[in-house]
Amino acid sequence: MAAGKKKGEEIKNVISNYFKALFSTSNPPMDASEMILKGICMSLSNQKGRYLEADFTSVEIRKAIFGMGHLKAPGKDGFPAAFYQKIWVTVGKMLRMCVWRY
Repeated sequence: MAAGKKKGEEIKNVISNYFKALFSTSNPPMDASEMILKGICMSLSNQKGRYLEADFTSVEIRKAIFGMGHLKAPGKDGFPAAFYQKIWVTVGKMLRMCVWRY
């Protein structure tokens, strides 16, 4: 029985060592992060970054709703865009608040 247990341990060690060698490196390059970053060609300027992170404006939200096809559903509620376009005066402010909260 001891010989079988020893054989099992040997097999376990062989498998373990195989995967350790497969998923690791013994000689990583010193500048690995530089190699990764070298593949990124461009970055955003601070100004462009702030623009992309900014909340949508009221004008942008209204333009998106009115730019949709009349029978297109803007969300899970199933109401077509025509619904929001028709009663924009009533629901526009609430809809903008929902977009900003999201």
